[in-house]
Amino acid sequence: MIDALQTTERPGEAFEVQWRQAVKRRVVFVLTAITLWGLVVQTRLIWLQVIQHDYYVTTALNQQRRRVTVNAPRGDILDRHAQVLATSAEGTAITADPSEVEDPAGTAAQLCAALRDCSAKEKADFVTQLSKKKEFVYLRRWRSVSSDKLERVRTLELPGISFMAEPGRYYPNGSLAANYEYGPDGRVSLVIDPKGIQTQTAEVSVRGDRGAELQSAPHVEGRQLAVLQR
Repeated sequence: MIDALQTTERPGEAFEVQWRQAVKRRVVFVLTAITLWGLVVQTRLIWLQVIQHDYYVTTALNQQRRRVTVNAPRGDILDRHAQVLATSAEGTAITADPSEVEDPAGTAAQLCAALRDCSAKEKADFVTQLSKKKEFVYLRRWRSVSSDKLERVRTLELPGISFMAEPGRYYPNGSLAANYEYGPDGRVSLVIDPKGIQTQTAEVSVRGDRGAELQSAPHVEGRQLAVLQR
């Protein structure tokens, strides 16, 4: 047993110097490593939060929301007795976010199996649409999606596949007023001579303004147009 009070039993000065130098080297190494680690972290934070700030803010917003143009419903067309000849009705379109689709070909195959009326061309178009570097694409508009088809697609719960309400045109009296033509400016052209090609552009616009959808479509309505017959 070593007695600390006995000088003869203490380590020599050489050992003391060697021991202190070893401890000093270890302390310096640890402090240097911590300092370098702190510098690396601070440099990375400056790079992310200052230099790349705008880029990452834009990327985050693009991941969290998307902007979709929503076509405004057209106004009703009435006869002189105020009976509706043409009106807007809401349907449901099949849409997709390609960035969430991992297997475009497999997803297209499942969609066609649910729709049951896909042609080879339409199936190839689905694959092309689902492979795009976009966050929103139309797959089928509302006119080609019946309620039973819609329900079968909903049941699949395919990743990246969604549904969006969109306005459509409904004619209560069948083909009556169905051949009214709408130009890009929303004006309606009325055929006044069944045997010729003469047309007349109405002075009233029946199309509302297009809206933009972030989370829900804004309420945009067209104006009423009464067609007077003599």
